[in-house]
Order: sequence, then C-alpha cells, then structure tokens
Amino acid sequence: VVSTQSTGGEPGDNGTPGTPGEPGTPGEDGTPGAQGPPGNDGAQGAQGAKGDTGAPGNDGDKGDKGEKGETGQKGLAGIQGEKGEPGVDGAKGDKGPDGNCQPDDYTPCNCDTHVLVKHSQSLEQPECPTDFEALWSGYSLVFFEGNGYGLSQDLGSAGSCLEEFQLVPFM
Repeated sequence: VVSTQSTGGEPGDNGTPGTPGEPGTPGEDGTPGAQGPPGNDGAQGAQGAKGDTGAPGNDGDKGDKGEKGETGQKGLAGIQGEKGEPGVDGAKGDKGPDGNCQPDDYTPCNCDTHVLVKHSQSLEQPECPTDFEALWSGYSLVFFEGNGYGLSQDLGSAGSCLEEFQLVPFM
C-alpha cells in the first residue's frame, strides 16, 4: 500500500466498497439468559382409554334395621306330592260285640251291611279300607246309550263296577 501523507488538505471522497471477506470462526457460547414467563395453556387432549377394573372395596358398616314391610299376596297352591309309602299295620283292635244276624227266607243275612265302591284313575287297583273285604273288582261304568236311550250310573253304587266289560251290554 502506498500512501502519501498530506498535510492540511481536506479528506477525499469515500472509496467504493471492497469485496466481502471470508466467514469468521464461531464464537464462544454466551451465558444462559434469565427464565422467561410461563406459556399459555395448551389445547385439551383426547379422552384416554378405559382403565382396568379396580380391586373390590372393603365391606361397609351394617345398616340400621328397616321398617316392617307390607303383607305379601297369598302364594299359589303347591303341586301335589308323591304317594307315600304304606304305613305300618296298627295293633289289632278289641273284639266287637256279637251281632244278631239271623238268615230268613228272603235274604241270606239281615244284618246291617255297608257296600263301598272305590274307583281308580290309574292302572293300580285301589285298596280296601281297614275292616272291609273286596267283593269283586272290575271296570267303572258311568254312562251308556242304546236304542236311543241313555243310562247313567252313580259311581257310588255297586252297579257302577262291572266284573266284565262287553261292547254290547245286556240286561
């Protein structure tokens, strides 16, 4: 660079800018700044997945006794139970007084007799009550019709039990 020194004159005009220089080396890190103010609240997030079922809680204390409730409706009748086992035979009774059964010309015995008819709705033959003997067993007859006439039977009479059943009844 050649320079001349002048003594007392006025400064000259600025020269034209030079070409840019090469980038410099990075400087050292500065000191950390002070903490800034808190930021604004963010947007609400999406609802999370359902959590696992928790462990059961402890039993609570026993509550006070409640008031007496209203009387309920009458219940329905229950179904009939099964037939029980036959009972044990009872002790033999005392001998009864002698009767005055005297046969005559019209009836073999003019004693007081009771005829009892028992009908069954199953295949089993009903048993006679105590102190009764079976006279015969047969088929129950309630009603039949023939020649335009009908005949009904009282199921409590001995005639309602036929020893034989025939499709064509006769009299």
